[in-house]
Amino acid sequence: MKKTRTLNIASLLFNVTIVYFTASAFIYNFRTDIIRDASWFGISGWSSLRYFTVLSNLFVAAAALVFAVYNVKCAISDEVKYPKWLILIKFTSTVSVTVTLMTVVLFLGPMFVVNGHSYFSLFDGNNLFMHLITPVMAIVTFLFFEGMPQIKFKYTFLAIVPTALYSVLYFLKVIVFEQWPDFYGFSFGGKIWAVPISALSMLTVSFAFGVAEWAIAKRAGKKQQ
Repeated sequence: MKKTRTLNIASLLFNVTIVYFTASAFIYNFRTDIIRDASWFGISGWSSLRYFTVLSNLFVAAAALVFAVYNVKCAISDEVKYPKWLILIKFTSTVSVTVTLMTVVLFLGPMFVVNGHSYFSLFDGNNLFMHLITPVMAIVTFLFFEGMPQIKFKYTFLAIVPTALYSVLYFLKVIVFEQWPDFYGFSFGGKIWAVPISALSMLTVSFAFGVAEWAIAKRAGKKQQ
């Protein structure tokens, strides 16, 4: 029981830090003197909400904020038990920032290098938090401090929900209405046939991450009981 209480406090500290980092980065993005900083590919203010990076980080920060409230509640009551719905939301949001992290590391990074940019430019300024620090903290917190022993495998489908919703938005904005440039390069230069392939690939990868994180968190949760 003492170990469980310690993990709850660790979860609280990480969740509060995630909220702080995300809020600070998002608010900083509205400063007029950093618009030239090329934060989030040169887009500042509310326009940055077009990026999955920003949306996924805000999602996990919102989940972390609610989770922190329950962390405090558990610490006060001396009974560490999180509601199922909260675990599911935290799981879904954690997978979403995992997709962000791995997309940057494995896809956007190499793409930047091919286009003559530095791989590490994706980790400058606010991007250091949005692309790396916050996702890693969210993953570590969920997998090892919170766990999900009571969640069945059937709920892993939630892992694809954020990606699926964003894929629809991206398709409409980029291909149908042509309101956004293809900043993620998923159409490979305007090739319509590449769009469903990219979407299916991202959904598959999202589900794979979800299954992996479900399995690790479930195992860690059983050890904490």
